[in-house]
Amino acid sequence: MLSATLLAKGRLLTEEKKFREAQQSLDAAMRASQTDLERAEIEMASATISFKEGEFVLAATVFRAAGERAPALWERAVFNSALSWLHQGNFARFLQDYQELSERKPDSPYRRELILEEGLLQARQGEAHAEQAEATLRQFIRDFNDNPRVAEARIALAELRLVRNDAAGASQILQVANEVAAEGSEPAVSPEALEQSAYLAIFVADAAEPRDDEKVAALCAAFLERYPRAAKRPEVRMKYGQVCFRTGDFVGAQTQFETLARENSASPLVETALFLAGQASMKRMTEGSVDRALELFEEAAKMDGPLKLQARLQQALAQNRLGKQGEAILLYDVILRGEPPAEVRFAALSGKAANLAELGEKDPASREQALELYSKLAAEPDLGVTWRSQALYQKGRLLEALERPEEALAAYYDVLEAGLAKPEEYYWFYKAGSEAVRLCEARGQWKSAIAIYRKMAALEGPLAEDAGKRASELRLKHFIWE
Repeated sequence: MLSATLLAKGRLLTEEKKFREAQQSLDAAMRASQTDLERAEIEMASATISFKEGEFVLAATVFRAAGERAPALWERAVFNSALSWLHQGNFARFLQDYQELSERKPDSPYRRELILEEGLLQARQGEAHAEQAEATLRQFIRDFNDNPRVAEARIALAELRLVRNDAAGASQILQVANEVAAEGSEPAVSPEALEQSAYLAIFVADAAEPRDDEKVAALCAAFLERYPRAAKRPEVRMKYGQVCFRTGDFVGAQTQFETLARENSASPLVETALFLAGQASMKRMTEGSVDRALELFEEAAKMDGPLKLQARLQQALAQNRLGKQGEAILLYDVILRGEPPAEVRFAALSGKAANLAELGEKDPASREQALELYSKLAAEPDLGVTWRSQALYQKGRLLEALERPEEALAAYYDVLEAGLAKPEEYYWFYKAGSEAVRLCEARGQWKSAIAIYRKMAALEGPLAEDAGKRASELRLKHFIWE
């Protein structure tokens, strides 16, 4: 019994992905083996380790050797060898094994399995192999419609359609699969296939046009209730949270995101879930929700992942909302010391300046610091029109607060010139124009006000027509014709 026991131990260790210990157990089993059949079974188990480690050529070689050693295992060994060549991408050797299996064992169920595995592998290889995958899967369904894995093939076809942005086609294939399964005209659907079908139905519904968010949420809830041990629960919770968020159910969104993070601490989605949970908490606008958001953003930042700096930015916004401008400024300084990417740097400079400006209501020196930061931001070489316009507009507002109207007017003019040179945004353009007109009209500078309205009318935006009318009204009212 020693050889059989060591073989069983090796297989268990392989399932636990403890490959080195598994191979040691199999080596010991080989030394204790007494028959060719025992040795062949051990070789098959060893080849399985090679397959799982991605050593497909070695796996195929050992599988075939095991089949030659023990004719009773030949059929299974050739099937595994063909699978190994398939995953290696050697379709010629795969076909060679398939043809040999077909000739020697024409009634072998493994022939059908190989066709399906070929289609599934092609489907996983992306858009370049999508048509080939669909043809292979349809052939499997057509030629082997009594196979228990037909439902799996239909689901793979639906997934292919979804990946190719054909949500309607995917939905139609899933509907056919469900109807056929309900009629019982095909073999019973495996639990794994049912689970995959339920999972896929969520994303098919989410991609539909028009989308029914209520339906997507119901499908997510049903999946989570029906499949408590499913490996894809994190993805479903993420989608459920996203649906809640976009429909304004921020409590539900926060619940789903936090549950994802607590239930699946090893999932790569945890950082994103914590970040989105923080955003949902910020949206709730209830007592304690901003404090909770700060805690969630802190958790996300401590994971030191790609969202770390974004989480710090959100923390600074939360501190500002709590009226803690000093703490917000400290967070922006942490971000800026970390050599962040351009967009994060711009957001941090702008946020720090805004908080200093707020503190300036009690401390005039803070306004000067804010003014310096806005000037620094506006001078950044890679700054886009929107960021530059915002910085110049805020600079103008600060200059007004410091009772420097001429300089403020110049800043507003800079926004207008930048907007006309690159008409990419309207918001700051029109805000700056309105402030500039207000300053000019307050001082009776009607010609300047008319000139500004004309600039605003020159940009084809939502307020262009109103600006043109206002320019005409001022000309008529003050008898200005040149």
